[in-house]
Amino acid sequence: MGYEYSNIDEITMRQLREDIHAYHHDRNWCEESLLLDDITPAEARTYQLRILDLSHQIRHCLHRIETIEFKNRRTYAAPLRMPQYGSFNTAQRAVAGREQTNGYATPAHDNRGLLTNGTSAQAGTSNGQASAENGLKRPRSPGPRPSTADRSPENAHKRQKLTNQIPVDPIEFDQDADLEAVKAKGPIMAIQRLGFWKCHLCVTPKYLLAPVGKSPAAPTKWALKDISKMITHFCVMHEEQTVSDRLSELGAAFELNRGPLLYWLKTTKGARVNTENGNIDGHGSIDDIIETLKAGRMPAALQRFSNSAKKMRLEPREV
Repeated sequence: MGYEYSNIDEITMRQLREDIHAYHHDRNWCEESLLLDDITPAEARTYQLRILDLSHQIRHCLHRIETIEFKNRRTYAAPLRMPQYGSFNTAQRAVAGREQTNGYATPAHDNRGLLTNGTSAQAGTSNGQASAENGLKRPRSPGPRPSTADRSPENAHKRQKLTNQIPVDPIEFDQDADLEAVKAKGPIMAIQRLGFWKCHLCVTPKYLLAPVGKSPAAPTKWALKDISKMITHFCVMHEEQTVSDRLSELGAAFELNRGPLLYWLKTTKGARVNTENGNIDGHGSIDDIIETLKAGRMPAALQRFSNSAKKMRLEPREV
């Protein structure tokens, strides 16, 4: 990877995003390990502490990224102030009129100066008429800037096909957001780790009147945002409900969180998924998973990629 056209902030932010990506992998592995039947209480406590530490690390990286972005926004928003020659003395004016290139001081008005790569300033322009200002400018980043048409909503699907990493600007939802308001905006299609869902089963009379020992022990206070947590919540918990009701609720959650589901399959589980049509290599498609769940049945593809789904008791519990 070349760093010749990067500044330290770009390098730092790229490394922070890579760290966040690795921390998410590690945390998901710990969460999956907690669901194993043969772990000891000491091992479970170790996994829980590791998950807590990884969450702190992820938050720390996000805070650093926000700080760098804020600093850059202030830098770019600051007005450009040109120096006034009236405030310069003779020596400062002489320095301002020269640029240092390859160890030789070249007058700013001389177009015969050399570029940093050894070529002439005149050869660095398309029409052969180059000034030292053009020749000695910092190289621009390769590739044209996207036009307004490229950023239009009609081309959103083209941009999403390239989103196979953690998005630069993910869609975020407040914990207090209303689920119906989120659903009214349509499915979450951005390919990102976190989505949004609030469990309807946690407010049903069947759950609220269930005896002590139910799971979860109390209605969830926070929205479900991680796909792994959604699967665990409906496949491992809420055994007071019927299997079909739990799977239907999970299917509704997946239907709203199509982008996070695709991210979970591709990034967390390493599945080969066609970004255009959602087909999973050899295991149907995302639409198949959602429709099967909404019908109250467990799709085989979900059991392949999730231990929680694999361990779900599909028969009613004997009383």
